[in-house]
Parts: sequence; C-alpha cells; structure tokens
Amino acid sequence: SIYLAESVIKNQTKKLKIELPVEEITTDAIQFIQSNLKAHKGGSILKLSIKDAAQDIQVDLMTRDKGFEMNGELIEYLAKQANWNVAVEMN
Repeated sequence: SIYLAESVIKNQTKKLKIELPVEEITTDAIQFIQSNLKAHKGGSILKLSIKDAAQDIQVDLMTRDKGFEMNGELIEYLAKQANWNVAVEMN
C-alpha cells in the first residue's frame, strides 16, 4: 500500500546525497530545501556536493545534529531536477 511505502521511505532513509552544478543553486532551490528540512525533522542525513566544473572545484556540505525525514514533497521536487544526481542510502 501507499502508506507502507511512505513509512518505509521515512524510516529507512539513512542518507540523501545530492550532487549539483553550482549554476543550479537558485534562491528557489535554497528556500525549498531549507523549508522542507525544517518542516520534516528526523534522523536522516543530507549531503550536498556542489560542483563548479569550470574551476574544477567541489564543496561538500552535510547536516550534523539536525537531520530530516524523507517525504513525498522532497521526492517530487528532486525528481524534477534534471541536472542533479540524487542517491539515497538506506538503513
């Protein structure tokens, strides 16, 4: 059932890794991720890897004490980001 699938996603997500080009960082993206993580607090870790291909630089950012809970709204948003590489590590 859908409820079971949502429960598994929420409870089994250990880490969400998002790799994106620096050009894809927009005010809208920052606001969405920030508000979504605040609204869905939990035990999962978020790791953002921001790449600047022209300068051959990568910056990694990771949540520490404040985790999040994977949720449908976040999944839908990430699915629309064609240039982002998204990986989910499960428990």
